[in-house]
Amino acid sequence: ELNTIKVVSFDIFDTLLIRPTLEPIDLIHLLSEIVNKKYGIEILNTRLSAESEIGIEQSNIYNIYDFIAQKLSLDEKTKQFLIEEELALEHKLLSVRKDIKSVYDAAVRCNKKIIVVSDMYLPKDFLLKVLQDKGFSKIEKIYVSNDFHKRKDTGQLYDEVIKEEKISPSSILHIGDNYFSDYIKPLEKFITAVYYPSIKNIITTEKSIYKDILSNYVNLDIGQKLLIGFSFNRIFADSTKMPTKPHIFSDISILTKLLIAPVVSNIALKILQNNEIQKNYKIINFASRDGYLPKKAYDLLNEKLFKTKLPSRYIYLSRRSYYLFESKDIIEYVKKINIQNDPSYKLRNLIYALISDETLQKTLLDNLSEEEKNLSFYENKQRCIDILKKYKNILDGYEVQSKNNILKYFKQEISEDNNQNSIIFDMGYSGSIGNALKNITNVCFDKIYLFETSKNRELDKTNNTKTFNIMPEVLDYMPIHLLFEELFSPYQGACIGYKEIKDKISEPILEVLLENNQMKKIFSTIEKELNEYLNDFIDLFGYYINDINVHNMIGFMELARFSWLKSPYCEMNIVKNIIFPDPLICSESFSLQYKLMKHSYGYNNVFSATGFNNPEKKCSIKHTLSPNFNKKIGIHCHLFNVDLSEEIIQYLKDFPVEFDLILTIPD
Repeated sequence: ELNTIKVVSFDIFDTLLIRPTLEPIDLIHLLSEIVNKKYGIEILNTRLSAESEIGIEQSNIYNIYDFIAQKLSLDEKTKQFLIEEELALEHKLLSVRKDIKSVYDAAVRCNKKIIVVSDMYLPKDFLLKVLQDKGFSKIEKIYVSNDFHKRKDTGQLYDEVIKEEKISPSSILHIGDNYFSDYIKPLEKFITAVYYPSIKNIITTEKSIYKDILSNYVNLDIGQKLLIGFSFNRIFADSTKMPTKPHIFSDISILTKLLIAPVVSNIALKILQNNEIQKNYKIINFASRDGYLPKKAYDLLNEKLFKTKLPSRYIYLSRRSYYLFESKDIIEYVKKINIQNDPSYKLRNLIYALISDETLQKTLLDNLSEEEKNLSFYENKQRCIDILKKYKNILDGYEVQSKNNILKYFKQEISEDNNQNSIIFDMGYSGSIGNALKNITNVCFDKIYLFETSKNRELDKTNNTKTFNIMPEVLDYMPIHLLFEELFSPYQGACIGYKEIKDKISEPILEVLLENNQMKKIFSTIEKELNEYLNDFIDLFGYYINDINVHNMIGFMELARFSWLKSPYCEMNIVKNIIFPDPLICSESFSLQYKLMKHSYGYNNVFSATGFNNPEKKCSIKHTLSPNFNKKIGIHCHLFNVDLSEEIIQYLKDFPVEFDLILTIPD
């Protein structure tokens, strides 16, 4: 707004425009994969070394590809194709950095002359076209190093800017992300300068909690780098969306943007890109409940991009709905149940868990004495079994009816799958879902799992089935599968059985959840964020999505591991209101936070998730004394950690009356 500022100058890359990666060479790796697939030419190493080997100061893209064509013996037509591929890739995948766009818009409102200054091999005309297409239509001039054969980082390109603009250097305001090239150098030329760090610099600064996790970024595959760059860009390119707390996952929205949405997107992509899956099956079945979000992602990507891939179907299924096919009868199944360390698990809990028919539940419980109903199944398993045996006829009748209802449901759902290869997506991992479906339908189902165990491999051999493992590395990041199982679900109870609604038609019976508005809001947020993530993902990458091959998701798994095991901010608290009951396992309904803590190996800090190790909660001296209190006061401080002495002194200074200090230390 200052009248003294006549020209506003912007850097382009990482300032006005951002690539969906943290390192610029990542796009060259993607380009190499595209060129290899399209033309059968391996250009990666030659393209990466071209600029340094050419011998031309400030070469442009045409110099670069002249060099590549000569080195790889390419004809003129192929060379032009490769240039077009790189330019098209840059044009498509560059997006607006919203923070700096707002500064640009302010410069437009203030009627400033707007220019851009960049050290770059891409041609000036191309850069201007990209900037205009992305919404920067008021840029009047481009100063690019390959055009002047001078660079910003030497300061010589700024000399050209000052000469061409014919104004005092201090009347030019330059904004950029490189501390040396965009700040130190223009200041040396008396140009007014503002340093605005790149997204990479923001999230890898010494103060950033992401720094250590992203230190392994260079070793990740290009597909994962693209997902990480895209995911972080969506948050850190816009200050209105940037987290206000220094957590890995400060709330459920950030957890979805940085973990759930990328993982679900990868699952859907893996299924869509797998030619063996797409050719050998008729439909992709997604099992409830954890197939809910993957199906949504699969359908959206298929509808908007792939269009010709297999349709999908959501199947209501859970262990409680198919346990009748795992044993010869209910009594035999009960014998296999092991309730671990839960004396409060009663016989009535077991009846509620096994019997979905409310009328039969009531009949059984009405016939039991209070003492029988409240028998601890954990402590009196055999006696509980003996009591149930007295009602074997009733239970057998229920079993027959329940099995008929299950058969009707699957007959109407998967009748067209008979005599064909069938496949189902489930989180994993032991193969029980495939075995159950075989017992119910006599159809052998192949599986799409995140990961598998040796038990599943044995079942595949027995049943002559196959398992496609999408993310086997999840096995090494326990208990992240618990997080995915619950957060991939809808806000809905598990399928606990099936009921006949009219002749030959059966529908699932869903467990009734206790009303939980906070939990409902969490799942609403997850769905909303996933939908926005996928639409942004499709809009940015478009047809290049099919070229994104993610070999594993280790980088994202490390975010989760650090969040739970190393972050000092009690980050598991954000899932404390997610409570799905597990009535076949325990009498009490535990939160997802509790389940994650219980199964997190190495999570042995007694202060974890208590709030006491949360640096946001500052210590204080609590008292109820008035300033005119006239008794003699003594304060005892046992200083276990002597390094805290200076901090303790600051707290004691706030005490309102004089006191004697009794200090003890352990050593």
